[in-house]
Amino acid sequence: MDVGEDAQVAASEGLAQSVGAGTVLRGALQTRRLLGNSVLVAGSALLVNVFAYVFHFVLSRRLGPGPYGVLATLLSIAALLGVIGSSIGTVAMQEAARLWSLHLEHHAPHFVRRTLFPVLAVGLATGFVVGAAGIALARYLNIADDRLWVLLALYVAAALVTAYARGVLQGIHRFGTYAASVTAEGTAKVCLALVLVAWGLGLVGTLVGLVGSALAGLVIALWTAARQTPPTPVRDDIPGSFSPLAGTAGVQDSSVSLTALVRRAGSIALTAAATSSLLYIDMVFARHHLAAVESGLFAAAGTIARTIPYGAGLLMPVLAPLAAAAAQTSAAALRRVLALVALTAVAAASIGVAFLWIFPHLIVRTTYGPLYAGGAPLLHLYAVDEGLFAVCVLGVSYLLAVGEYRVFRFVAAAVFLEVVLMAGLGTTAAHLLGIAIAVNAVLTPCVWLLALRTVRAYSPSRPSTVSA
Repeated sequence: MDVGEDAQVAASEGLAQSVGAGTVLRGALQTRRLLGNSVLVAGSALLVNVFAYVFHFVLSRRLGPGPYGVLATLLSIAALLGVIGSSIGTVAMQEAARLWSLHLEHHAPHFVRRTLFPVLAVGLATGFVVGAAGIALARYLNIADDRLWVLLALYVAAALVTAYARGVLQGIHRFGTYAASVTAEGTAKVCLALVLVAWGLGLVGTLVGLVGSALAGLVIALWTAARQTPPTPVRDDIPGSFSPLAGTAGVQDSSVSLTALVRRAGSIALTAAATSSLLYIDMVFARHHLAAVESGLFAAAGTIARTIPYGAGLLMPVLAPLAAAAAQTSAAALRRVLALVALTAVAAASIGVAFLWIFPHLIVRTTYGPLYAGGAPLLHLYAVDEGLFAVCVLGVSYLLAVGEYRVFRFVAAAVFLEVVLMAGLGTTAAHLLGIAIAVNAVLTPCVWLLALRTVRAYSPSRPSTVSA
């Protein structure tokens, strides 16, 4: 789907407004606003990442390489299945961002009331499938405790609904509450899991802590997303940004059909699932091909290396809704957002790869301890793999935000190739990482060429009049 086609579909379904002579749609980059939101979101994300790595580093020492390998595998599965929640959250962000660009963000609670119960149903269904499939795959993955799979199912379901609520917050630019939700979840994860493990509950206690942390983040995000707020006053003191709206008394947010939202969520979910597979599927094959201790070392190196794409994505909660709004505004606005995404991706990947190449042994010993020193040599290969993936995944995130879903074809082909090669040739850690590097090196330029095409093919829909 070309940029603008998704907007045209939405406009044809009635999501538009009566635009007066003085109205300027939101979507252009405003440096002060961007910096403020970026500091807020990136600051909370950095804090949560610190909590997350404290979580991994402390638990890896308490549990030991074998049980920690099990935990890393479960978390990888949760991340793979989390694409369902991220896709629903992206659609919620797109719709809320469109409301924001039209100065209609006060209609967001109505959108939440229409879509919350279907999202809850999807969350429960996903959790059920996760539990059942996990128990069936327990022997292949060497994880025989059914309690772990049940708790993993609950965690996946709660995380799905949380992603949806946060998507709404992103779209309407409630980044303060978004940051509070993320921070609450990260803090609860560390506190609950570490306390329960200290009480002797082991992996079961860790999963209980994860479930509790997801619920903590959900309560904060959903309360704000569903709360009715008055219309935000339109500012006219920023040239080229906002102007007084004319005739807004007769404007209302016509409902987008759930069928259209589901169709869009499906397209995003397929792409997100394929993208997440590229990030985590090596863990599944490592668990199968490698011995328990070696798998734990591989998991430790992977957890450290994945700080690169995570760090590169710190600003995407701010940039993604800006891209979605810019796609409704102008080619120039879209071009500036794309340039900012590219600069963020390259800078973050370069810094991360350099750091892991220079200090691999120090990083592993400081974080995981002497027992995991054998994983340090893997960081060189893992850093290159995750650096390439970081540049690639930010391009994919941009494309999904603006409604360009054809990227799925490229990502799906990459996943197929990686699965075939890892299944047949990934018998060692070095082989697994070499395969991942080669696949990411081919995929990354394809993604960014498609991203550049979205600017050249830009054709926004014209707002249409909506009667009261």
